[in-house]
Amino acid sequence: MNYSLVKINTFYEDYLADYYGRYPATKTKGYREQYENLVGDRFAWGNYFERHLKTLDIDTHEIYENVIPLQNAWARENGVLAVGEDLLVAQLRKYRPDVIFSEYVNFLAPGKLVAIRELVPSVRLMCAHFCAPLSEKVIQGLRAYDLVFTCTPGFVEYFRSIGLKAFLLNHAFEPANLLDIKKNNNMPKSDFLFAGSLLAHEEYHKSRLDLIERLLNDGVKMRIYSNLPKRTPFQDHARKVFLTFSDTTKALGLDSFAIMKRIGKRADSLRSDYNQSPYSTKLLRVAKRPIYGITMFRALSRAKIVFNSHIGSAGRYAGNMRLFEGTGCGTCLVTDWKENLKDLFEPDYEVVSYGSQAECAEKIKWLLDHPKNSAQIAEAGQKRCLRDHTFFRRVNEFHKIVSRSLT
Repeated sequence: MNYSLVKINTFYEDYLADYYGRYPATKTKGYREQYENLVGDRFAWGNYFERHLKTLDIDTHEIYENVIPLQNAWARENGVLAVGEDLLVAQLRKYRPDVIFSEYVNFLAPGKLVAIRELVPSVRLMCAHFCAPLSEKVIQGLRAYDLVFTCTPGFVEYFRSIGLKAFLLNHAFEPANLLDIKKNNNMPKSDFLFAGSLLAHEEYHKSRLDLIERLLNDGVKMRIYSNLPKRTPFQDHARKVFLTFSDTTKALGLDSFAIMKRIGKRADSLRSDYNQSPYSTKLLRVAKRPIYGITMFRALSRAKIVFNSHIGSAGRYAGNMRLFEGTGCGTCLVTDWKENLKDLFEPDYEVVSYGSQAECAEKIKWLLDHPKNSAQIAEAGQKRCLRDHTFFRRVNEFHKIVSRSLT
């Protein structure tokens, strides 16, 4: 069945800051050049839906709603005097889609969706993709969509239990990226790598953080790329000197002076901040700045082993992006065991699974000592990923569900 579709995306602000730090001049380019440069960076789902839906003769456009220079260029070239949500409506009215597919996590308020339906009469079906920790606000927003796609069976079960029309749509890997990954790849080789977020919250990455800290304490060497507050050895030393000075003035009874009181308050604040930090000094020293898109893929491809751990809200089920990014890049992926992992990859043949911190440390050390075995697992994992977990397959799964819903 033929239909037209607009996919609405947003990118992490940290990624956009990194992207424009690398390509500052792109802000002044025309819309098409900016667009091609942005999607060429291969971040997240890129424009893979647009590319593969067009092979099915589906008229498709992708809008990156919070990429302001790109949006401004579109507005200039289309003679539109609007910004933000008004600009988004103008784009939708121009493209006249039958279907909206939203990955825009801020695009959830029911009132906004009602307004879109009223202002863009061509829209017949509104779909969302959501696979992150839930709140009541998010749930209420999702209720305004006709279809909700998500990345684990657990989320599907929950969404259906509260009356949403939900479908499983796993993440994937784009094989076309392999050529760009190999081209000009100057990322350092590494034995064991982790690239991703480490938010110290139970619903997010608390268990992941605890496990990485355990591995570091066990002497496992890791190359880590994550957005952590950096503390240099000099800063640690300066802090210790300052706290020692403050404690000494108190011991000598000098803390009654006004300036010493201010120093004491600052010392108490420093001590509190340090003690409350969820990150060890060892982790903070090891972690490098985060990497994204094609740079991350190149780093993954140069690693013998890549570490993966799901967010807390994933519960008993596997399905995060790193499963497919790591295997697709051809590295040996070590991931936490989940009930449905066997439906995606064969554990300990195509990926290596662990059920506890101790088992994770043991298997990683064994893999590091047996590089031929880890290489065989990496090869099997990549073969499975390129067979069963490509964006072309996902887009076809999505297309079948949407087509049935439109009839």
